[in-house]
Amino acid sequence: MRKVGRIIHLYSFSFYEDKSGFILINKAVFGMLMGNSPLFLVGSKSDRLFYALPLTFHCVICCIGFFLPPPPRLLCFKTMARVNQQIIAQRLNLSQTTVSRALGNHPAINADTKAIVWNLAAQLGYQMPPPRSRMSSGKEPCVVGVLIAIPERQRGHAETSQEVLRGIAERSSTDVVTLDVVYQEPSDDDPKAIQRRIRQSRWKGAILVHPMTDEVVEIISKTIPSVSVVENYRRNYIDSVDVDQIDSVNFLVRALYNKGHRKIGFLSWIYDVPTPWVHHRFGSYVECLYLLGLEFDPNLVINLRAGEHLTSFKVADKVEKLIEDGTTAFVCAADHQAYEIRDLLSERGIEVPRDCSLTGFDGIAPASGVRAMATVRVPYDEIGRSAFHQLMRRIDHPLAPRRHVLVDGEFVEGTSIGSPKGSVVGAPNL
Repeated sequence: MRKVGRIIHLYSFSFYEDKSGFILINKAVFGMLMGNSPLFLVGSKSDRLFYALPLTFHCVICCIGFFLPPPPRLLCFKTMARVNQQIIAQRLNLSQTTVSRALGNHPAINADTKAIVWNLAAQLGYQMPPPRSRMSSGKEPCVVGVLIAIPERQRGHAETSQEVLRGIAERSSTDVVTLDVVYQEPSDDDPKAIQRRIRQSRWKGAILVHPMTDEVVEIISKTIPSVSVVENYRRNYIDSVDVDQIDSVNFLVRALYNKGHRKIGFLSWIYDVPTPWVHHRFGSYVECLYLLGLEFDPNLVINLRAGEHLTSFKVADKVEKLIEDGTTAFVCAADHQAYEIRDLLSERGIEVPRDCSLTGFDGIAPASGVRAMATVRVPYDEIGRSAFHQLMRRIDHPLAPRRHVLVDGEFVEGTSIGSPKGSVVGAPNL
């Protein structure tokens, strides 16, 4: 009887109801009770398995459990520990003092360490304690929020945002400033959580990294001074710091032209939020074609038309067809697109640059053993430094004219550009 009571009490404490009216039982508890019986397995979500039973069954079990005595050794379920500096220190194999100083933007901690600590703290959901109302000097503390819009599934590979953080760390170390780094789902258009964070942590300003919804940007920019990184929100009164898209794409298209390519396409992925940077790079591609005397063919453009939402596999199918029709090179809107499309083409027997040339954009370092893509390296650390400088200016001069600061990119030759099949002599360098 005690065993039955223990099972029923465990069951009663381990459920929640979803929208479909089922009771979902956590795997760790229900698996212990039922021996991981496959009869109860209904699916998985984010690597957590759940088990479902009809609501009526649950009600019967709970009614029985109400009249049974508490089982022995059952006190309570331990909830997940709140993220603190000790957990961050253990994850990074650093001392807690180092983590504390990094989170406090102490000048004795180097920028690389700060960026790593801030990045992990944001991923784990760590929140800085509210600052003191006054510092020892008598001044009010200056807290700057850094809001990074990256989907949760990609936060373990956030190289660009970590570079931005490193630049912010280098520049902000000379000021008495504390940084509060927060991750945001790009498609989340509810600003309430961010508004609460701004109030609780007393943000004086915000640096917005990567595209996010206009609703969120508008609320933040009306609340505190803000600067955007690698995104130009023209409809909102907000400063921005970006790479020079026109010159950077010009490098790539001219590199293809100088190798003899004359039929050059452009492709991109579809994202959860609008991505004006894709259209900026596409516009630069069209401009460069005209400057080189090449005809613009809209049939060579993939995933830019309204209503066109091709997956990466469908894009690869279309690229394969265009290669068969004589297209010899493609400009990809970003490095991660170029690396993925190269792998998908290789599965189809099309090798880069033997059968087709590709270029990327961003300058992401390839994994060990992976051939580097021809690209433009974006100096994200310099963009981070410029963004912080611009935010301090905006805080001091809130009515100053809006600024759009451009930083030059650096062309990286890589190994993904070759001469087209059948070409004898490349074009003169332009």
